[in-house]
Amino acid sequence: MRLHHDVDVIIGLYGVATNLSIWKVIRGMNGFGFADASLAPALVKRDIAPPSVVAFAIDSESVVASIGGGPLKHMGWRYSAVQQFIVDVVFPIELQSSFSSYKLIREFRDICNEAPEMPDNATITVTPSTTEYSNYIGVAKKLGKR
Repeated sequence: MRLHHDVDVIIGLYGVATNLSIWKVIRGMNGFGFADASLAPALVKRDIAPPSVVAFAIDSESVVASIGGGPLKHMGWRYSAVQQFIVDVVFPIELQSSFSSYKLIREFRDICNEAPEMPDNATITVTPSTTEYSNYIGVAKKLGKR
């Protein structure tokens, strides 16, 4: 059977709203099927110089980080910090050079997990943004009272 030739037979046998995976029905279909390699962009892999990152723990879960020499920014919980890093730093790199930044994610996660506590003598100016989530604002206010 081939999906594009026998779709009516497959629908007739299994219906439209089936829980049966199509690869179990069609012999020889492994993974996502066959792709035309000429349609894919050329793979370019290069080492990317990681941006400088400085991170401090606010409490057991929340971190602030400076990426690329920028000001310290409240990144939220550690997993949220990694998510923001992926969106803000990794995606643009990947758009320019596929498969180039996978190490950056691991290194950033390690930096966040090993972040030292904010020094007691640190002077911080906190300006909560109205666009941040309310729990971020609460942590920012808590940090400002330190």
